[in-house]
Amino acid sequence: MSLLDSKLYQLVERCVNFFLLNLLWLLACLPVITFIPATLAMFGVLRDWHMRKETNVLKPFIYHWRKNIKVSIGLTLSWLPLSGLLLANLPLLDPMGSIVNLGLAVLIGFMLILFSFTTVYLFPVVVHFDLPVVHLVRNAFFIATSQLKYTSLSVGVIVLAGYFIYQTPVLMAFMTSFMCYAIYVLCYEAFKNVGASYDGFQG
Repeated sequence: MSLLDSKLYQLVERCVNFFLLNLLWLLACLPVITFIPATLAMFGVLRDWHMRKETNVLKPFIYHWRKNIKVSIGLTLSWLPLSGLLLANLPLLDPMGSIVNLGLAVLIGFMLILFSFTTVYLFPVVVHFDLPVVHLVRNAFFIATSQLKYTSLSVGVIVLAGYFIYQTPVLMAFMTSFMCYAIYVLCYEAFKNVGASYDGFQG
């Protein structure tokens, strides 16, 4: 058996690809406003890897960037402002002030949880299904709230990765692509559970 066919070589090659994808994603996110198209492109590459459709990095990354550009623009103009609005209102809440404030705090907190759960599934749903933005968001919400086991596991992966990156920021250059791959695998299992493992699912 040659070195190129060995499991060790394949493992090293895969790790290098994850690192290169992570680096490419970081470079694509530099303008900040390109975070959504860059993340969609990364999830598209990870989906191809998981489906064994592709093993390269740069060419599929560019392909998925172009393919999802319309959805990226729609989400950038809607999802980012919405997330900013929810987060901006958090410091204004005073749950100890009055019953009304407590009710608002509970309501906004609940909305933030649902929004976060939906966001976890949003990127995998976009790269997995060919649908208008409204249907993509609806599917992400439906799967997130109906598959709480996989939703909780995905959130746990994000929290754990966030903790390690917070402790050692340099890990961002390595861990993000691994984290997103773990999330996609979990989301794909959720897709299969709701009978949505095919393109075009609308719930």
